[in-house]
Amino acid sequence: MPMYLYAFLLFALLTGCGQTAATTPAPDRHTLQTFNDQLLPVTLFDDMVQEPENPPYRFRLEVTDGWFRLERSSQSETAIRYEQAVYFRESVEGNGGRRWRWYDLGTCTPQGSGMRCDSGYAQGYSFELKQQGETLITQQQLFYEPLFKGTYTFSR
Repeated sequence: MPMYLYAFLLFALLTGCGQTAATTPAPDRHTLQTFNDQLLPVTLFDDMVQEPENPPYRFRLEVTDGWFRLERSSQSETAIRYEQAVYFRESVEGNGGRRWRWYDLGTCTPQGSGMRCDSGYAQGYSFELKQQGETLITQQQLFYEPLFKGTYTFSR
């Protein structure tokens, strides 16, 4: 595995695992349906990895599921709170299945035909969100990692 990917995954595990999200299903929660127009689970990485001190091994990383929630606390508020979680599964040589998640929350502000959302966790992290009926569409680059850059589609 390239060292940058290994370091990134380690960082993701250390920072993402300590965050907690609401566990009660909410009626306003949208479920992740596709990543880059592919139905879940979607393979992000599946290749042989060679590290200096280990024999080669096959490493696989998938997007498995997720959700997005918008909540306006009052009609007079212009900013809308959001929460999102995207879950990943990794395996080595077909074994494992360790799961981890990206969790984020912040605020979205109406802008043009969509919304601009700013994270309350990751400084300087923002993305655009479009709502089409019961579907939310966003292009994001989770963890600032090119491997996780894509279009995430959430539906009720």
